[in-house]
Amino acid sequence: MEIEVVERRKQIDVEEKEIVRKEKELIATVRRPAEAQAYKMGQVAEGQRTQTVEAARADAERIRLIGGSEAAAIEAVGKAEAERMRLKAAAYKQYGDAAMLHLVMETLPKVGQALLT
Repeated sequence: MEIEVVERRKQIDVEEKEIVRKEKELIATVRRPAEAQAYKMGQVAEGQRTQTVEAARADAERIRLIGGSEAAAIEAVGKAEAERMRLKAAAYKQYGDAAMLHLVMETLPKVGQALLT
């Protein structure tokens, strides 16, 4: 009977060692590769996120620069138009009635054409 008990204990010990070996094998063949794959996917996702954020920042900067250029161009056109009007007003003031008559004569054909259409 004692031999059977000893054999049974040895068998249990062997089975426990086999369980530990299989756990280590599973860790080596399944868990570690899965962790490596998860890490790789995380790194790829982080890289894509960074790329998207940087592309959006670059696009925003491009839009900001275009907006600034357009604003400067509009301001320059506005200043030129204001200067043209100021000079025109100064000329009309200098020439008085003759300038007003010239303005009316210049505009009259346009008004007549607009009435006909």
